Amino acid sequence: MKNKVKVVLVLLGCLLIGSLFPGSFTKSVSAQAPAQVYKWKMQSFLVPAEVEHSVSFAKFCEMVDKNTNGRVKITLYPVGAITGAAELMAATRDGVMEASVWSVGYGQGAIPLLAVIDGLPFSFRGGRELAEILWDFGLSELSRDAYAKYGVHLLGHHTQSTCGLGLLATKPVRTLADLKGLKIRSHGSFVEFWRRLGCSTLSFPLAEGYMSLSTGVVEGITTDWGGHVFFKFAEVAKYGLLPSMIGATGGHFIVNPKAWASLSEDLKFIVSITWRDWAAWAERYFHPYLRYSHEKVVKDLQDKGVKFTTLSEADQAKMLEVAMKMWDDVAAKDPLSAKGVDIVKNYYKKIGRIK
Repeated sequence: MKNKVKVVLVLLGCLLIGSLFPGSFTKSVSAQAPAQVYKWKMQSFLVPAEVEHSVSFAKFCEMVDKNTNGRVKITLYPVGAITGAAELMAATRDGVMEASVWSVGYGQGAIPLLAVIDGLPFSFRGGRELAEILWDFGLSELSRDAYAKYGVHLLGHHTQSTCGLGLLATKPVRTLADLKGLKIRSHGSFVEFWRRLGCSTLSFPLAEGYMSLSTGVVEGITTDWGGHVFFKFAEVAKYGLLPSMIGATGGHFIVNPKAWASLSEDLKFIVSITWRDWAAWAERYFHPYLRYSHEKVVKDLQDKGVKFTTLSEADQAKMLEVAMKMWDDVAAKDPLSAKGVDIVKNYYKKIGRIK
């Protein structure tokens, strides 16, 4: 009985204190510091008018904002707003921006393995193959190690240029012999590939391509077929070459290590899962329907007056021989590149494409 009286008196005392000092009793429980908001700058390698920038990459930023309840806000910038496309990886490492999304071919000088992920000539025939090799055969984790050694955190991969990559020229190219001495603009590993086929190669931003074709600085340009449409190269280059040199290439979201480390573990998890959801959306919806399939973009170029030539099987075999020699040369650059090339070769051996 005495204990019950004591409990009642304590409760009455608490109520009295609460009435005399409103809010003081619950202040320590209900008052919490507002959640920290992380504001990131992220630049892409594309101009604002490119739908991959304005639609696809912008969607990722929106998804992160929604899934973190506004705790991580990413402001997206186009190429050149902060730095050039080729400098994105170094700028992210150095903290000029918290994150970037880029075409990995720009980084193969610093990280040779990126040449494999960007797509060696005649490797990935489409986004599905690239995704399988990255996520199911170990190329993703291998590249994560390579980025860490350079000093950036790899958030994740995505597929791009899934409509294929090829050549538009201002003069007919019907055989390999027609490539001899042809002046073309290319990029990444393909600069060396076309050089080995006898072309005179240059590398410069695609925004300079139209004028370069118009004035004869170059006689051809290689990029993904969607890029040919976007930059209107078909107005001045009426000859296309098939088959595509590659069916898809790899892109990366990378993050400054300090910015990544500053996030709580729950936010790291949410941002990582959000990237996976976005990558799946881009692979299954954005590329096939909002951008271009291979069939759709080739027809579009044909409607604009481009005449396509498909190389003979003999010429294709010669090109594949040149490509495979390049694979071996990339593998010789460092141990990670050797492992990367082995992963790609083992995949194609498994599906019976190469012996």
